[in-house]
Amino acid sequence: INYFDAAENTLRSRSMLEKALKNLMRRQERIMRHNAPSGYPSLDTSKPYTSTKSVNAEDCIEIAEVAREINRTKDKIDEIDSVLQQLDPQDAELLRLWYIERKSKEEIAEQVNYASRTSIYDLRNKAVYQLE
Repeated sequence: INYFDAAENTLRSRSMLEKALKNLMRRQERIMRHNAPSGYPSLDTSKPYTSTKSVNAEDCIEIAEVAREINRTKDKIDEIDSVLQQLDPQDAELLRLWYIERKSKEEIAEQVNYASRTSIYDLRNKAVYQLE
């Protein structure tokens, strides 16, 4: 297993997970707007539905599945953030700019106060190896 590539892929996935989370939240809102049981006072997606009124089981299952996926996605994002927090702040910032924000190498060099792109690559390699 190439741990360097695995670490890079994990870091790259962070921004995609953020987008997925936003989409899941929109989906949850849309489901609630169109499919929520009428007369239900407020939705707590962490608990199953309980009501004296008739509830469509498929709607409840869909809402529960989306809520579970939201929680899984948040957990993955938190896990990546936790690993980054364990790094030296400069290394974490470099990795954030490179993989999550996908800034240009010139922008990264400017933000971390390095003159050359070559040194940015060296710093990136050192930071990624710390994730292994």
